[in-house]
Formats: sequence, C-alpha cells, structure tokens
Amino acid sequence: MSNNPGNLPNLVITRFSFVGNSGWKIPVEDREKILFDRARLEMRLWLFERITVASLLAQTDQSFHHYILTSDRLPDWALARLSAICEAAYPEDRYTIDRQPSGNARKFLRLFMLRKRLGDLVVQIVLDDDDGLASDFIESVARQLTAAEDRLSPELLPFFLSFSKGYGLVFSDNTQAPEVFQHRYPYINLGLTMVDAPAASNILAIDHLAAPKKAGCVPIGGEPMFVRSVHGFNDSRVAQTERWKPVPGGLTDPELATRFPYMAKLLAEA
Repeated sequence: MSNNPGNLPNLVITRFSFVGNSGWKIPVEDREKILFDRARLEMRLWLFERITVASLLAQTDQSFHHYILTSDRLPDWALARLSAICEAAYPEDRYTIDRQPSGNARKFLRLFMLRKRLGDLVVQIVLDDDDGLASDFIESVARQLTAAEDRLSPELLPFFLSFSKGYGLVFSDNTQAPEVFQHRYPYINLGLTMVDAPAASNILAIDHLAAPKKAGCVPIGGEPMFVRSVHGFNDSRVAQTERWKPVPGGLTDPELATRFPYMAKLLAEA
C-alpha cells in the first residue's frame, strides 16, 4: 500500500456502447441494434462530451486516467467522434479507448490495469457515459482515503466510497435545458469508488448495491457529488420517486453552478 493513500492512482472507468454481458433479456444481435442506433449514439456522444468529459476536465485534482471501454463493432463515424472528443480533452497518456469484442467488461478492465501497471492498489471510479462528477470529486476521494488509511490493509479489501447525494438532469431533448432534481441514495453506482489490487476485485464485476454493504464502505452524504442524465436513450429504467426533489433554479441553482461549473454550457446552448 502507498505510504499516502490519498496519492493512489485514480482510474475513471466508462463504458461507451460496449456490448457486454448484462441483465438485458434480449439476444446480443438485438442489443447491438440498440447500442449502435444512430440517434442513440449522437445523444450519448453529445452527453459524453458536455457532461462526462467536461466534468473530468473541471476536476481540481487532475491525477486520474480515463479508461473508456467500447465495442470493436462501434461504427467508424462514432469511433472517430469519440476519439476526437478525447484527443481534444486529454494528453494522449491520460486516456485509453479500449475497443473489445462482446464479453465480460470486468475481464477487459482487469487486463488493462495489469497491462498499465498502475500500482499495487488502484482507485477505481465508475462513471457512465452520460453522467458527471462534482469538480472536487477526485480531491474528495483522496481526502476520504487518507482518513480511512487503517481500512486499506490487504486483508480488509476491497474498500468502497459511496457518494450518496447528487442531481438528476431530466432531458426532454438535447436542445433544451434539463429539469433538475436533487436526490440521495445511500448506495448508488454514480461515482462509486473502490480500492483494491488490479488482479483482485474489479468494479465492473460487483453488484453495486450489495458489494459495498458486504465489504468495507464509507457512505458519504453532505454536498452533491454527481449528476445523472435521464433521457430517452437510458440503458436502464430510471424512476423518479418522492426522493427526487425539484431544484427551482434548475441549472442556475447557486450550489450546482459552483460545484458543477460545466453545466453553464448546457444552459448557454438551450
């Protein structure tokens, strides 16, 4: 383990239209039709650039590598756009687009971490291709890990951080500012963070609800730490419940504008 847990390597993990094993009860060939639909890919690329990547560029701590797992069958035009977004955002050693055949995402992530030789322990942060993080997310992870140093012994791993408070952005289409809601879930996949050795536990191989409860986990409330996008091309059904509290000011809400500064561009484009 590092002498300073706050300095462990951070790997932000995004799946972009990867054809993997999932809970979808439809044949793989139909899955590909959905994932590679032109309108869906256009929307996901729009959100990936303006929210996902924008949130990482806004980080106060830039010590992370962005790993994007995608399909080797991703249409050429979409791959070119995905590559252009990343090339414009990061130096070439700060991101990886990993094109792989359909299969277990966890296998490809594990092989990448071993190949990359990130370190004995890796901070694995899951970030969907249409969601974003607060600008101090990476900084907050380092602070939390430093405080939890005694829980990072090998026999106690994996160790989780679950940031429970965030915003929901409900898009009617990509030409209007989304409605904004605030919600809190004690264990949620958005920004879920796990520490373990590269060859051990894998954040793409766990049940995001059950695993943190069974292993060591610090659920963190306080300030909102993520934004999730809700739109017509979500991969999973997202239900608005009584937990979702409308934010009257929407994207102009002072806290959101301060901690998610990249949201201003969405407002300007509306």
